[in-house]
Amino acid sequence: MNGKIVAGGIVLIGAIAGVAMYWLQVYAFYEEAAFVPGEEIRLTLIEAVRRSRSSPKG
Repeated sequence: MNGKIVAGGIVLIGAIAGVAMYWLQVYAFYEEAAFVPGEEIRLTLIEAVRRSRSSPKG
């Protein structure tokens, strides 16, 4: 009987932790992002950054 109580406690703690992690990731951590035209994120290749840093300035 004690094994069932311990196993039930472990499952209950795991379920609570899972629900808490889901809530934190979906609702608490992220904030709504508003789209503003002209303020988009632009990606730059690492090679382009390396080339611009190593090129002589003049």
